Amino acid sequence: MSSKVNTKNDEIASNSDPQHYHGGNKEIILTHQAVAEMKDKMGEVSATATAVIGSVSTQLQPDVLLALPKKMSLKRTLHRKRQKLQSDSGSISYSPPKVATFSIPDEFQHMILCDCGSADDKMITIGKNELLDGLARAKLWLADGTFKFVP
Repeated sequence: MSSKVNTKNDEIASNSDPQHYHGGNKEIILTHQAVAEMKDKMGEVSATATAVIGSVSTQLQPDVLLALPKKMSLKRTLHRKRQKLQSDSGSISYSPPKVATFSIPDEFQHMILCDCGSADDKMITIGKNELLDGLARAKLWLADGTFKFVP
């Protein structure tokens, strides 16, 4: 890596790499460590990239947070890490766990709004009728991305 220094009358007129110095940059080093920790967490848990970024970011100092790459760059990096881990392990996609003997304990039976389907296509809807009535009267519904596996 080289930098260009322009001189005029034995004085430095401009430097193409003004931030280059050999003292090191603590924030950059801590940022690299944070990204490495995020990559490790992607292998440990089956959380989304956003959740992993959030969990690691809450532990970082403000100056390190400022030095982190943009969120989209981090997400791309973490997605690539997950793809690499999946290809290394032979696992290509995630499917929700299936438990054929699943049953709701008696103390929670009042929360079951719908229990339909057979063992392979079983769907259980849990909620409260009073809350559903309020939802039925609402003009606007907002939902998150947790409905990926709902038929």
